Amino acid sequence: MAHPSFRLLPLLAILGCGGTASPNVELAQLTSPLIADAPLSPASDVSTSNVTAGDGSTADLYAKVIDSSDQSFVRAKSGFTTGNITFGFPAAPAGTLTRVDIIARTGNVGTTAASGTLRFDVLDGATQLGTVTQTLSGVTTTADYSGTVVTSRTLTELSPLRVKVTLTNTSGAVKLARLSVNLVYRQPPVAVAGTMTRSGVPPASATYVSSAIVMLDWADLETADQVFNWLPLRQAISSVTSGTGVTNVKLRIMAGIAAPAFVKRANDGAGPQYVNAPATSEGAAVDCSVSTQGGVGGYYPAGANCVPFFWSQAYMDEYRELMSALQDELLTNSTLYGGRTLDQLVTTVVDSACMTAYAEPFYRAQLKGYTHQRLANAGLSHQTDLDCHMRAIDVHREVFGTSRRTALAINKWDVVQPGCTVSSPSDQCRTQVWSNTSPWGVRELLENHAKPKLTFGGELLLEVQNNGIGEVATDRCTGGATGLTSYFCYLRDYSGPRGVQTENWQNLNSSCTDLYLALDNAVAMNSHFAELPGGFGVCDHSVLACYDEKLRDLQAGLSNGCNCVTTPACRQ
Repeated sequence: MAHPSFRLLPLLAILGCGGTASPNVELAQLTSPLIADAPLSPASDVSTSNVTAGDGSTADLYAKVIDSSDQSFVRAKSGFTTGNITFGFPAAPAGTLTRVDIIARTGNVGTTAASGTLRFDVLDGATQLGTVTQTLSGVTTTADYSGTVVTSRTLTELSPLRVKVTLTNTSGAVKLARLSVNLVYRQPPVAVAGTMTRSGVPPASATYVSSAIVMLDWADLETADQVFNWLPLRQAISSVTSGTGVTNVKLRIMAGIAAPAFVKRANDGAGPQYVNAPATSEGAAVDCSVSTQGGVGGYYPAGANCVPFFWSQAYMDEYRELMSALQDELLTNSTLYGGRTLDQLVTTVVDSACMTAYAEPFYRAQLKGYTHQRLANAGLSHQTDLDCHMRAIDVHREVFGTSRRTALAINKWDVVQPGCTVSSPSDQCRTQVWSNTSPWGVRELLENHAKPKLTFGGELLLEVQNNGIGEVATDRCTGGATGLTSYFCYLRDYSGPRGVQTENWQNLNSSCTDLYLALDNAVAMNSHFAELPGGFGVCDHSVLACYDEKLRDLQAGLSNGCNCVTTPACRQ
């Protein structure tokens, strides 16, 4: 390990993590801790060129720079002015790095004063994260040195973190006596909270709304393979933050029927690029062979359309490219929207990879039995569907790390059943599964894969919600149900950020009273947020502001017994 004097204290100056600070001010005043602060020392020699240890050996040079007595060190070989060694480090904790601090002891070899440079290149595998240089001039002893590489790189535990040290002599012989790195990870973003808009700009009277959904179609963002158009995102963010109190955005990119044609056609191996739907009792024929389509035709909850082969690896490769390009746009676009950058505003990205019609990726074709059969014939099964969800979670983990939260809508899983015909009863073509041992149900996917993958430094960055809370008393955890048997109960008892989307305004009978009952269900399930329907602007904003506060109190772990409908003024 590095000498204690080299160990840097945990650094709180983290840029772009949300919160309420000015976007140009480091958020050192935030009280929440860093997600991780990990010092690491070299553990292997990856490659060497023209370098040797002080004892003349060339093997295990990584061990020569952690010698506490400084009797062993690394230098360029005699007769060479330059040498380099690339050190390997132990597997780093997963997360999004804000900075890498190089902590070293440098000096001269022998009694002759030395001048030259030591350059430190920080690498994730072959990808350079940054570089710093230590200049030595007339050095006659050892000295402690620290330099910083600023980065936005997301690491997984398998990331091959490396530091390449290049020693260059201009006179005498410079040396590297000790080396370690301190990894400072990005703080997780603030989670969405309170009452939220589902789409569009909050009404002027909804001053209590600070979180909003921005919903966009994939086809509008990637107009051709690897050709991205971020104007719709920028315009939507500008609209939702201009003149409003919105400081926190959840981004919902609609895949499935809203994916571009080249994505719908992405399939593995010899698989088809499209599967047309013939005319059946479910509806007219659906032609997926046209240039604007591809994928599997059928009748989905939003009507007749074509969905991608989302269970294929080729499709998931396209989804990964989209998420990676999105992350790059969020990190590099310096435009301010309501005083914040995109990086600070977009705190949550919805996992919509495996969806058909809605960003509720466990729904398939609901009561359309022959459409389920067509999906099964094209390759969708319980196992391939599960594989899709696991890959999508992996993509979010590896692309966003600790820089964004991932939201996932949960409900029973439409598991397609093979062997159906057009005359089969619709529900014989699917089995609705919440919990299942093998292949996993939704609950097991969450517990065994999604939660572990999206936990960093003890912080759970997986947000779960149910999209469809109504006014009836059964739209909550009731009776003797538990999280093992009911997704409502699972949601109520979930340890991370959680919330709901209400039914749409029509399904709530265009009634403010029914909206309030739906929000009562949300509160009863310990929700931290609730996406409101499009018509909520006609309702009493003092009542909705009261519900907003109750949801925020639940997020903060506070009790709030206020009856918002009868006495909204009892807001705390």
